[in-house]
Formats: sequence, C-alpha cells, structure tokens
Amino acid sequence: MLRQLLLFSVIGSCLTLPSWGAPLSEGLSVAPGFHLEVISAQVRGAREIALGDRGTVFLGSMGPGKVYAVSGVGDAGSLVQVRTLASGLETPSGVAYHDGDLYIAEPERILVL
Repeated sequence: MLRQLLLFSVIGSCLTLPSWGAPLSEGLSVAPGFHLEVISAQVRGAREIALGDRGTVFLGSMGPGKVYAVSGVGDAGSLVQVRTLASGLETPSGVAYHDGDLYIAEPERILVL
C-alpha cells in the first residue's frame, strides 16, 4: 500500500496546485484499489524516486537540479518534512538508494551521498 501511495504521490507532486489541499484535476482518475494523495506540493519538477530507510522518500528534480528527502510520509499524525539534500546538479536523471547510500545520476557522472 505504501508503494502505491508513493508512486501516486510523486505523480501528484508534479501537478501544479494553487494551494495545499486543492483539487488535483477534474479529469484525473486512478485504477480501482488505488488512491491519489498529495503528500507535498513543495517539490517542483520531481522526476525520480527512491525509497530509503524508515520511509524516507528521495526525489530528484531535473529542472531545478536538486535532490530532496521527504520524511514523515505515511506516519499517522506526523508532519511531512521536505529537505534539500543536494543542489546545483546538472539535470540529475536518476536516484537510487542501496545499503544506506543515495546514488544520483547526472549525464557525465554518478554521485553518492
């Protein structure tokens, strides 16, 4: 269920919203058994996603050249916190999390945090 929520949350974060809690889109629909929820409207241009330890969601954004950590997702009563982990990147085109390391792909190099 969390993976379904995360996938659709990233899609939701890519939509332009006038304010928190605003309707996503009148024509948007999802398959039965799925639901769509915006977990944060603070990340613009999200394109890549990786799930880390303790539910942290890592997002890469190619346009702004940033990688974010989103925590508190799925924690009942918890506020979602968005932190910028890296900026000034050259079109980061992928993020992956493995054994405690976050890998970021750029056109000419791979970085690890």
